[in-house]
Amino acid sequence: MSEDDDSPKLPNRVRYLTKNCDHKITLRRTERGEGDDPSQWPDLDWPNDAEIYVLIDVNRTAPERVDGVIDGSLVTMRIESEIADQCRDGTTWRVVISRGDPSYEQPLRLGYFERNDGE
Repeated sequence: MSEDDDSPKLPNRVRYLTKNCDHKITLRRTERGEGDDPSQWPDLDWPNDAEIYVLIDVNRTAPERVDGVIDGSLVTMRIESEIADQCRDGTTWRVVISRGDPSYEQPLRLGYFERNDGE
């Protein structure tokens, strides 16, 4: 990213994991509406050509990919415990949207995991 790039930085979000438990990430797409309360903004369906997935840096050279299931304005990514149990405190993740041909990828959310179980 250059200094002239005025793209906003995505905030880091912490997700908490517990051993032998699956983990779910959901995103709802909305259109900015009246006022400052996002819960009051109208839903907006994800584009038909969109693929949304989470990449988990269990191994930074070959991240685990978990594809999302899109249902209108909602996308859900279920991280099975087999993957979640490999994550340690500080393991990074990012939700990505991929669209079109040629493919264009853009991050939607960024964050890291913390263990809730001392593992």
